[in-house]
Amino acid sequence: MESGAAGSVQSSESEVQHPGRHSNRKRPSCLTNVIRASQIKQYYLSTGCKVLDEFLQGGIPGFGITEISGEASCGKTQISLQLSLLAQLPISDGGLNGGSIYINTEQFFPSNRLFELNTHFKAKYGPALPENPMDRILVEHISDSDTLIKCIDSRLPALLRDKAKNIRLVVLDSIASVFRAEYDKNDMKRIHDIRLVGVGLHKLYREFNVTVVVVNQVSASFSLGENIPSLGLTWTNLVTTRLMRYR
Repeated sequence: MESGAAGSVQSSESEVQHPGRHSNRKRPSCLTNVIRASQIKQYYLSTGCKVLDEFLQGGIPGFGITEISGEASCGKTQISLQLSLLAQLPISDGGLNGGSIYINTEQFFPSNRLFELNTHFKAKYGPALPENPMDRILVEHISDSDTLIKCIDSRLPALLRDKAKNIRLVVLDSIASVFRAEYDKNDMKRIHDIRLVGVGLHKLYREFNVTVVVVNQVSASFSLGENIPSLGLTWTNLVTTRLMRYR
């Protein structure tokens, strides 16, 4: 992993309104969900890089959706694989003390790269990591948005309920690939499905208290004169923390 800090981090926080203590009115379901999310203990997953952890004020936040975006070959998948291994460290060492689910939507899963990182971190952290860390990373291969939505709605909850697996991190690498190929740019179904994915991931975080990391690609913005994360405002409004990496 590159030891330099990422170029920019944008973080958004939801404002929580608490009804009066003596009010008998029923809370709206959306407000109830926000309050429940605010009550979950906040924690951070170390990136394995001290400089980057300090820059992020502790590491990858364990609440909401953290997006890692950037150009091709800037290290998005590298840090995602790294997080999948580091999540298995004890909480005292910056980990989550649990396994990971890695949803791969690209053409192939970089197993050789994961093996190299596994060897490196086993030598670095020794007994703090499980004997076979790669065995605690469950890989799901998905190539289209419909299968992704079904996976988030049914497959992942079943895995997260399995206490023996003790999944603490969900990685989606990447979200853009399944939406770039199947839809027209202004297709309303595309907007609807992007929202389903984002809302589904937020539901997983709230219900199972797991850390969610999503890799995104970038697109050129002619009005801004720079690259911006893909999928537009529909997806941006669902992101809690945005981490952009540059080559």
